[in-house]
Amino acid sequence: MPESIVVIGCGPGGMFFCHALEAKRRELRKKNDTGGLANLPEVTVFERADSPGGVWRSRRNFSRAPVSSHEEKKEIEPEDGNNNTQMYEALWTNGPKEGIEFFDYTYDEHFGERLPVYMPRQALLEYMLARVTRNCPDFFEKYVNFNTTVSRVVFNDDTQNFSVTIENSVTGAISTNYYDRCIWAAGDCGLPSMPQSILHSLNGFSGRVIHSTNTSNFKNDVYGKRILIVGGSFSAEDLGLMACKVGVEKTYIASRAEDSVVSWMGSWPGDKVECLLNYQVVCAENSSTIVLQKVRWVQGETYEVVEDENPLKLENIDTVILCTGYKMQFGMLEPRLSQWSKCDPSKTFEVPDDWAIEDNEMNRKVTSKLGEIPAPKEAFWFSSSKYYPDLYNGILIDNPKMMFLRHDHDDYPILNHDAMAYLFLQYVTGVRSIPSPEEMRKRNLEDALLEMSRFPYNRYYMDEKYFATFKEFSDEHDSDDELYWEVDAHHEKHDFHLMARTMQEANYPAGIGTFEKLNKRGATLVEYGNLSYLHRANVPENLTFRDVQNANRFQSLFTGTAAVPLKKNWMDIDEKEDKDLW
Repeated sequence: MPESIVVIGCGPGGMFFCHALEAKRRELRKKNDTGGLANLPEVTVFERADSPGGVWRSRRNFSRAPVSSHEEKKEIEPEDGNNNTQMYEALWTNGPKEGIEFFDYTYDEHFGERLPVYMPRQALLEYMLARVTRNCPDFFEKYVNFNTTVSRVVFNDDTQNFSVTIENSVTGAISTNYYDRCIWAAGDCGLPSMPQSILHSLNGFSGRVIHSTNTSNFKNDVYGKRILIVGGSFSAEDLGLMACKVGVEKTYIASRAEDSVVSWMGSWPGDKVECLLNYQVVCAENSSTIVLQKVRWVQGETYEVVEDENPLKLENIDTVILCTGYKMQFGMLEPRLSQWSKCDPSKTFEVPDDWAIEDNEMNRKVTSKLGEIPAPKEAFWFSSSKYYPDLYNGILIDNPKMMFLRHDHDDYPILNHDAMAYLFLQYVTGVRSIPSPEEMRKRNLEDALLEMSRFPYNRYYMDEKYFATFKEFSDEHDSDDELYWEVDAHHEKHDFHLMARTMQEANYPAGIGTFEKLNKRGATLVEYGNLSYLHRANVPENLTFRDVQNANRFQSLFTGTAAVPLKKNWMDIDEKEDKDLW
């Protein structure tokens, strides 16, 4: 009897898993493999929205009612809950579109024309939807139950299956079904994170305080106003640019991290944005003045105030936008299924006595500066790629029937989701065996030890003594942190090597190499990522990184088709009115 699988969420992860299954089904049909077809799992997807796409949708429907009785019940959601979206209106991609093109459905096939390097969100969502329906027109009817909220998932030890309770948001009908396996694909951006510490610090501020997802009235919130954006990642970059576009008077971006995404930008349109790096909100002095304080990183997510620095006061602030990230939405899962996500930055593992640094050029250079530093007795998980040590390739080690289809690698997350979908299909169809819990933990530990051995960047964060010695050297001899940025650059391709390994294990049809060596596709993706950084660092005055001058340097990995420049400067484009953008 085929295995039954429930998939929670119909964003990219959920869609791609079902697409991989459909591709396998077509392959078996061509071979007339009736036995293989009979053993394919029966998959049911539940999606609480009324259409597919997850965070790529232009509108998201967040219910004000809690999704369960667990911790998410206390989550503070943005106001205007029926209209907020993780992908705000008029959003374009942050990275080159070449890392979002699929091997089995190219841009040439879908668009039939050359495209710019950075694309509007809506166009790429339509591309993803066309990919999954092209060979399966009834794809969503076949797999997905929309307007259906999963309110409770429990693993039954006696029957070794899952009880899944759902509610139809249209009819209100509640039912419980049973499945052999559960794949969570609800996305890392499930719930807006609005830290209580920041909200408390803003007590007394009388202006608008919103999360980056609540942009339904964005122009009204920023036009002709002075705003503060808290957080420095891609959402802060996006909204900083959008604010310039719709007529903000002044934007301040406060980021605790020095090397945040917004720090990459060489200039902002109209010089209307000021980035305040290593600063955090401490209080509202009055109804429109917000006080910031200089901070320094300590460990994990912990920062401390720099006591000898004077506070910085921002006056006449009208709106505060919290670009403070998201929480994975696990409220429907019984606690033991989601406990792995309670990542403790102080959690350590024992380092074997025979551990040693790898003999490579970067390690030799760092050692020449810092001297020999004894091997640590223990190291932090948090700063390795295995910062969730209770997961292995998305599999919950304590219960391998529970799987989490999410991206661990920030470079080209859509591509990573697709590779993970193929890997999960390998596991659930038995093509690749799931290792024993002991073996999974062993492999996670080996990965963490290898990273600390090979990359000074990882050891910097994983080994307390190494960190202290490095910082002492920087403070006394390297005020510009040149050595740190060298080790950072030495590590930058590691995510690609990890993704290459995932693809290899998944038998992904368009891999990017191996863990040890990237192929031409992989090297090209690295190059495009570096060029995207340079677009930001060297952006011409009053333009944006999306106004790419050397667009033809970007070519499809599958067809060789080169990109084209936008016909207008990005700042002048009206996404609602302009139809001929490139």
